[in-house]
Amino acid sequence: MPTPDAPLIVLRAATPADLPAVTALAASAFERLGDYAAILDGWCREPGVQTTVAVVAGETVGFLAWAFFRRDPARPPVLELLALAVAPDWRRRGLGRRLLWQTLSLAEQHAGAVGAREAALHVARGNDGARALFEQLGFVRDPAADTTYPSGVPGLRMVRPLEGTAALVLETA
Repeated sequence: MPTPDAPLIVLRAATPADLPAVTALAASAFERLGDYAAILDGWCREPGVQTTVAVVAGETVGFLAWAFFRRDPARPPVLELLALAVAPDWRRRGLGRRLLWQTLSLAEQHAGAVGAREAALHVARGNDGARALFEQLGFVRDPAADTTYPSGVPGLRMVRPLEGTAALVLETA
């Protein structure tokens, strides 16, 4: 039951009506990385891209966009965590972790059907808080796949196996 100190946070699949709030949050959260309002808007319209939103009292306070992608026909698809953002007032309160847990758990249920065995993401160099969260959830750096964001900021590639999410949730809860 929610209390004033712990309001009800609803995690659910985004609908088209959520897109303006998601793109506004992306534009704010990723401002130094490029035009992520436009980038995320394009991603969210791609077939197969899923977006989970975190909603409190009708307000979108976080989201995670993800999809299974096969970049190399000779390799299995990978769960790509495309974007994770949390509104400033909701950071460092466990919301990003909850969005990640839910996504990893859901993806793990479908991984066998698509042949995926790995989750991956990029994090901006210098975003030490996000990087620490990803490391706590089992992600490790894959320097061979680092990239650069549209603004020129270096992006660090991180990966983790898609199995064992349920045990990880219990260990860190």
